[in-house]
Amino acid sequence: MVLLKTMFNFRQQSIAMHLFLVITTLLMPSAPKADAGLPPLYDTAGIYKTIDDFVHERVSLSSPYQVKIKQVPFWVRLPLNIDSNDVAYLRQPDGKEEKIQPDAAFGFVTRGIKYMYIPGQKKYLAVLNEKAPVYFFIKEKYISGLKMDSVDDSLLYTRNLGAPLKALTDANIQQDFADNKELANRLYLLRLAVIKKGFDGEVHRRAFLKYRQLVQQYLAL
Repeated sequence: MVLLKTMFNFRQQSIAMHLFLVITTLLMPSAPKADAGLPPLYDTAGIYKTIDDFVHERVSLSSPYQVKIKQVPFWVRLPLNIDSNDVAYLRQPDGKEEKIQPDAAFGFVTRGIKYMYIPGQKKYLAVLNEKAPVYFFIKEKYISGLKMDSVDDSLLYTRNLGAPLKALTDANIQQDFADNKELANRLYLLRLAVIKKGFDGEVHRRAFLKYRQLVQQYLAL
């Protein structure tokens, strides 16, 4: 009898412990899922003060926080183009907000995406490829419609950082890459792939990561 009572109490304790573990697990906040294909800087944001800093990966004012824009709700993702008139800032660990302005920041990185200021566009553009022989950027183009506005994204490039950007068209490829037929052929194929994948329409952040992978894949052929 004593043995049965002891076994009953042990079973009750086991059930109670199991319920406690289940409830605790459900109440614990789950860790955010990392996006596939993100570079090591995903968890750290930072500012590139000069073009040389950008080329050599020298990040200044690094922070565990992410770049934000004033007057934009915190839950809204950072757009792929940021106007120079927008008040973008990077909060530092000590609470100070460091403004990101063209005269003090050549570019920045946040949530695994790099941005570079393009004077001709008067915007910070998201970078699709940051290394030679061709630097690629994404440019958002807003189109007004009768019922609603839409966005088309253009693939812009330059062979030299600091030089004006051009659209990736057959004519521009033929003109700018006549000295490198192999690279020109890759760019023709890339342009067709961009259209096939639908990246010439509006590109959201997750699609941007796949877009970047596509660009770098064709450059590495």
